Amino acid sequence: MRGKVSEAFPDSDKKMVDGMLLLIVEKVVAEIESGGFSKVGGSSAAAAPPPSPSSEFSDDLWATIWEVSNTVLKDMDKERKKEKMKVYVQSPEVMEMCRFAGEIGIRGDLLRELRFTWAREKMEEAEFNESLEQMRDLDTSIRDSETVADEEGEDVSVVDSDEAQPRSISLPKRKGKFKYKIYGLELSDPKWGEVADKIHEAEEEADWREAKPVTGKCKLVMEKLESLEEKDDPSGLIAEWVELLEPQRVDWIALLDQLREANTSAYLKVTPLAYTLL
Repeated sequence: MRGKVSEAFPDSDKKMVDGMLLLIVEKVVAEIESGGFSKVGGSSAAAAPPPSPSSEFSDDLWATIWEVSNTVLKDMDKERKKEKMKVYVQSPEVMEMCRFAGEIGIRGDLLRELRFTWAREKMEEAEFNESLEQMRDLDTSIRDSETVADEEGEDVSVVDSDEAQPRSISLPKRKGKFKYKIYGLELSDPKWGEVADKIHEAEEEADWREAKPVTGKCKLVMEKLESLEEKDDPSGLIAEWVELLEPQRVDWIALLDQLREANTSAYLKVTPLAYTLL
């Protein structure tokens, strides 16, 4: 606001500009207290301002007040959402999804982006549910007031059912199309139908043989893999395991499943090696 006033009155010093701002603020506060500024914030800052509610505000001055007020309200709303996002980022559901993502190898910037995406979805879902609750409370209060009015014997005009205008309670509008997401995957995309068909075809053609039994020296190698430290390299043990067992695809899958249960660190190290040797 100071910049707008200084631009309009370039010859005025700081003291004069401060006096103008104080006068404007006093008038704005007086209008707010009298309810004259009820429309401020009701439209976006880009929309044209409505006519000035007071004769003391010229069209140019009112347009400036409107723009500044909407900018401030927009910044306040951003700060409110930012504080609200902090709560959902630390929510148990989001943390559980992040833990799952970490287990399957998602790290760094991608994990951080997914975390904020999941938190934003949880926040939007909560806001939508809150709006539903508000609509339900409004409907309940209207029904209660109508019941009280009937009990007190107030005259209620009866209108023919064909001419009656039913009171409609509409659900809050959602933006865009309905989306179905699981762990950040957009399952409403048509491509997932093709993926499901390919999985079904692969299952029909898959070799469902059981994994080979792990015994003797091979079992000892497995035990060493399960007890690997985070700093250890599993390449030598994997090479020995391959030489002893001569594994098929089903044996690799069994190995990874067993490591995932016994030693997550070893599982994350062996997985890339397994996919290169499959």
